[in-house]
Amino acid sequence: MVDERDSAGGNERALEAQVSGAGGGGSGCSAGTTKSNHGQASAAKASEATAWHRRRLPVIGRFGMVGIIATLLYFMTTTILGRPPFSIDPVAANSAGVAVSLLFSYLGHHRFTFGVASGHGRSLPRFLIVSGGLFVLSSAAMAAARYVWSYDHMLVTACITICYPVMSYLINSAWTFAERPTGEHGN
Repeated sequence: MVDERDSAGGNERALEAQVSGAGGGGSGCSAGTTKSNHGQASAAKASEATAWHRRRLPVIGRFGMVGIIATLLYFMTTTILGRPPFSIDPVAANSAGVAVSLLFSYLGHHRFTFGVASGHGRSLPRFLIVSGGLFVLSSAAMAAARYVWSYDHMLVTACITICYPVMSYLINSAWTFAERPTGEHGN
């Protein structure tokens, strides 16, 4: 199977060579030829961008589906535990919500979103690092909002519900579940 990025990059280099050769001293090439070659280079770049979107949009859609379910699990757990009859501390409710959504999120993203073929040796530690960082950030935000500024924990829960999945996608797609090129042995 040919990697679309390699073939598109090769086409782009060939077009760049044509464009740079077209302007050579006294070759008799007109400005129209240079514009035509520039148009071909632009078309190649647009084609490459379209191919990228074709590859990435289904992944983003699957990430969104898993993320929506995980987010709903977080929100429901945090809300249920933070209100009567449980009325537990908002920070503890947040911790429970993050833990429930974290388990679902990892399993869903590993298999469904990214279809990672390898085991969990590489992606699980990275996922835990990313999620641990996001957990600390969300817990600190909840604690500061609740105990320093006396904000209602529901407002902070809503903010975390929006920010957490966006940050999770950006980091996990770029690092946690990113496929290593063939032959790469390091992390």
